[in-house]
Amino acid sequence: MNSEIQKQLTLFSEWVRNQPQFPEIPEKLLHRFLHSCYYDLDNAKSALELFVSIRNETPELFTNRDPLSPSIQETMKIVKMAVYETTDKKHIWIWQVNDPGFDRFETLHDSRLFLLTADTWFLTDRLADDDIVIVDVKDFNYKFITKYNSILGKTISKYQGGAMPMRLKQIHVINTPLIVDKIYSLFKPLLKSDVKEKIHFHTPNSNTLFDYVHKDDLPKDMGGIRDSLNIYTKKMKEMMLTKRDVLARDDLWRKNTAKPEVDNAKSFRNLGID
Repeated sequence: MNSEIQKQLTLFSEWVRNQPQFPEIPEKLLHRFLHSCYYDLDNAKSALELFVSIRNETPELFTNRDPLSPSIQETMKIVKMAVYETTDKKHIWIWQVNDPGFDRFETLHDSRLFLLTADTWFLTDRLADDDIVIVDVKDFNYKFITKYNSILGKTISKYQGGAMPMRLKQIHVINTPLIVDKIYSLFKPLLKSDVKEKIHFHTPNSNTLFDYVHKDDLPKDMGGIRDSLNIYTKKMKEMMLTKRDVLARDDLWRKNTAKPEVDNAKSFRNLGID
């Protein structure tokens, strides 16, 4: 870390300490916010303010998130997930819902697990030049519309678009169903214009994703050469378990005095890791 970045980090830390509405924010996370905002201190402050505000005001998304809790484990049964670093310092985020009848999917539970996955990654030291998100919607159908919560959708869109400390470069929605226009119409009014410009849709059996993401950077079950999505999902579950004592705290980066007890003796098998 060079002297200029260290200077900005010191100023950022001092500013945070003078914000009574803020919880304790570790320096490592502050550095992530600075990095995600290309070391523009004012922008980093704005992003962190939104980050803390949403986490404080939306406990249904940021509490009761013990990775071994029944609700989280049940959601994990229908989700494959990945976050990993490429050789050229990109971070690939993949989210795939596997629920053909779309009967088990619940928007709140899916959102809570996604944010738990993001927090798991934010606890690491890995910083990316670009973040690329890939969402596989192969099983989405009209039931998604009936289960959609507009208030929750607005909150998630605001959080992902302006509060998460990442350099969002592209969002790819793959295996889009025929009703993708109707589904996207629910989200489009909630998205900032710069986020809309980053979204790309890819129909089933198309190769258009490779125009943006090299095969070397994709799992083999998405046409790439990397480990399968099953393996990446297992790795993410393992990472969650190693950080379980932190992730299970209801006051993680939010104002809350409740701290649930965590039994770290439970095995990886309880988390659904074979």
